[in-house]
Amino acid sequence: DRPRMDRLLSGALKSELIAVVAGAGYGKTEAVYSFLRKQSFFVSWVQLSEFDNVPTRFWETFTKAISSINPSIAETMAETGFPADSGLFNRYADAMTDALSVGRRYVIVFDDFHLISNPIILKFIGNGVDRHFPQMSRILITREDPIRFVAEHLQKVTFTHLDEDDLRFTKEEMRAFFDLQGIRPSPEMVSNIYAGTGGWIFAINLAFLFFKKNPGRASYVVSALKRNISKLIDSEVFSDMPEDQKHFLIKMSLINHLSPSLLKLFPDGDRLMNELNRIQTFIRYDAYLDTYRIHNLFLDYLYEKQNLLTADEIEDTYRAAANWCIENGHLIDGVRYFKNLNDYDRIVEIAYELPMLTPPGIGSYIVSILREAPPEDFERNGTLSAVYGRLLLAIGRLDEAEEFINTTIQRTETLPDSDNKYRILFGHHNNLGFIGLVKAPRSECYDFTRHFEKADEYYRKSNYLVTGAIRSINLSAYVSRIGRSDPGEPDRYVEALAALVPFSAHTMNGCMYGLDDLARCELSFFRAELENCERFGFQALYKAKEKEQHDIENRALFFLLRTSLASGKYQEMKSILSQVEAQPEQSDYANRYVMKDIVVSWFYAQIGHQERMANWITNDLDETDVNYLLRGLEFVTKTKYYIAEKKYSRMLALLESQDTESGIGVFLYGKIGIAVNKAICLYHLKERQGALCCFEEAYALASPNALDMPFIELGNEMRVLAGFALKNGCAIPENWLEMIRSKSTTYAKRLAHILTRWSEDEKIGDAVDLTAREIEILTDLTQGLSRIEIAGARNLSINTVKTMLPHIFRKLGANNMIDAIRIAVASGIVK
Repeated sequence: DRPRMDRLLSGALKSELIAVVAGAGYGKTEAVYSFLRKQSFFVSWVQLSEFDNVPTRFWETFTKAISSINPSIAETMAETGFPADSGLFNRYADAMTDALSVGRRYVIVFDDFHLISNPIILKFIGNGVDRHFPQMSRILITREDPIRFVAEHLQKVTFTHLDEDDLRFTKEEMRAFFDLQGIRPSPEMVSNIYAGTGGWIFAINLAFLFFKKNPGRASYVVSALKRNISKLIDSEVFSDMPEDQKHFLIKMSLINHLSPSLLKLFPDGDRLMNELNRIQTFIRYDAYLDTYRIHNLFLDYLYEKQNLLTADEIEDTYRAAANWCIENGHLIDGVRYFKNLNDYDRIVEIAYELPMLTPPGIGSYIVSILREAPPEDFERNGTLSAVYGRLLLAIGRLDEAEEFINTTIQRTETLPDSDNKYRILFGHHNNLGFIGLVKAPRSECYDFTRHFEKADEYYRKSNYLVTGAIRSINLSAYVSRIGRSDPGEPDRYVEALAALVPFSAHTMNGCMYGLDDLARCELSFFRAELENCERFGFQALYKAKEKEQHDIENRALFFLLRTSLASGKYQEMKSILSQVEAQPEQSDYANRYVMKDIVVSWFYAQIGHQERMANWITNDLDETDVNYLLRGLEFVTKTKYYIAEKKYSRMLALLESQDTESGIGVFLYGKIGIAVNKAICLYHLKERQGALCCFEEAYALASPNALDMPFIELGNEMRVLAGFALKNGCAIPENWLEMIRSKSTTYAKRLAHILTRWSEDEKIGDAVDLTAREIEILTDLTQGLSRIEIAGARNLSINTVKTMLPHIFRKLGANNMIDAIRIAVASGIVK
């Protein structure tokens, strides 16, 4: 117990950012840990290692730590993945804010912060510092002063710096420590020991151990400390241990995760864990992380002893750790341990279970591992070869993927017939088909069906069954991956998909089932053929549900929602919207939260209630860490938001960022959307000639295939722009301008009708009185419950709670949650 240190930390935690900086052995971690254990704070302890410079691995570490204060938000974070851009960060931050209880103190500790060098991860931590989460501090425990990191945030947060001088034991504290251990050296001995240790806590601990064996020899212990810390650990800590305890400790040094549930898998693990108490100076149990922590200096010592383990001991340790990591969601570490075992078959099994479009961080990591597999493993294990090719495709290395796949196919075709041969050829022809789909907007070639047909031929010869996440298709911004505007081009692509789907659905256990109907639905929508859109949309929806193609289901609902607005069908709109909002209940749908937010936020922007949109969409969007093939649809929603907010300059910048080979501008439908939305922006910015040029460009792209809905769906914005074009003259035919002005006016009227009915249904009470439900929610807020906790307690969805809070605030005249609680208590609404 160190009252002085506790006082320092208590004062430091009045700041939002605290750096505890000192070298090894100064007790940084122990001082912070001991202090926090005596507080009533919610603490998330993030124990970092050099492996956490991989974003995916860091996210596993971080979400594990967050689970100690809120398991449900940690589960959501784990499913949505590392927020590598500001848009996804804001989505994470909103979810985190919802989970924080009012009036509770939160502390996030980043231990061994000096090991993090990846700028993406440092940016995430920095964004969290700048976010100003209510009642939250962050502590950086580090051997190196984080001057550059801290300097970027000093203007935004309060900061406290504790260093080695603060952490050293004073002479009085050292004497009290010895007294506590029943050792009372003379004042001269105390002075000599203190002069020799300089208050270095680790050295003081070793001095205590030496004194237990050699009382009275102060001068010797000081010189021994100075000569060789490692030798002192050996003589005073390690040498007297039983052999099985020594080997247990050395095994612990092989792995990063020292959870009791893992260590008990070691031979006699329960007993050996109990015996760790005798050296708790160097190893302690961390209740925050449910893991054992080894002091860095002792860990360095154990590294040097790993040669004492037998090959079987090392293999058994890595295998137990690898299996435990995979079962507990630590994928990166699990793969690394299997790599240490040269067990590439098991790594392939893990990679096989990943989604078809693997997140780039995981994909790149596993590619780097599999590249080291022996050539004979590629020939022996057909799944390894196919998975490696798929991962190259998923991370965007298309040329390398094609070269590898074609070379493998040529070599494999010369082999004797076998199930393994057929499996390799099946997997790689499928991979070539997906590469064809990815390249279609630029290659303008839709012959990918031949690859899927060839895959089907080999599939029928094998005994292979596709299972897991790979059997579910993930969609990009548009279903039809076309780039040209030639007459009939969309129809040609739809026909190619129609020929493809029977093969992919057969060989990949339902993969893409309903995708051809979805493409017909999309084309019908953009052609403003609403009845056809509805028919094909429901066909795609039913097929997708049957084969669990969740992205197809989500996109079908999106088009059906937009069709119901264009048709003025209010009840149908409500039904479809409720189905979208229920999609997060599908636990096997990897992108369920993101895609639900995109569709629902598009709806709110379109009806003029953008305050209900997901904040991660309404904030700035950067390049995301989502697989590059999945990007784009959020920008469609973002443009709706900017129009609703009349942020035309910012919208122009967004559109320019997408008018590239890597943005939605690679697609025909994206090109039309970019051009027509630029026209709207330029019109409002008084650049009327530029507006007409963009309008003409959009018309030229859309007219060959009668793609009118991108114009109609703009409602009053298009009515005004078309009227201006008619009045001032342009290259667009007048009859088309008249038609599009009329239809966009009709759309606007139907949208207004739906908005009126929706507003009536959403109205809760009057402007003065709170409903019983609102009072219940307000009462829960005053009692410190978070939004997630309120939703659980009242059997409501979190979105319902989010929706009701702004109503409550408006009725009370409150600016925020704290203000609302103050007003409610002061006015007696809540007792």
